[in-house]
Amino acid sequence: METLLQKLVLLSLILMLFTSCVSIKAPQIWSGMTVREFIKEAKYEELVSMDSGWTIYRVFYGYSAQNVMFYYFYDNKLVKMNQGQRDVDVRVRVN
Repeated sequence: METLLQKLVLLSLILMLFTSCVSIKAPQIWSGMTVREFIKEAKYEELVSMDSGWTIYRVFYGYSAQNVMFYYFYDNKLVKMNQGQRDVDVRVRVN
């Protein structure tokens, strides 16, 4: 009886280990895709913003979802994606 209980406990621990280390695969995304195609591919998308033709989504992926990507749509087409770096507001040229 004890060996059966030990086996069940060991099996439970192994299953917990495998399920807790699940990684989320990065979605297969391409420039020009529609929002509908993106949502079908991404699966774990989170809407960040919708404003005057622009729609921005955030997607977490990787081991324990530690990576993040932002996807920028304009008029329902994907035009830009990055890891959340802010673009430069102003560039100053010094001669």
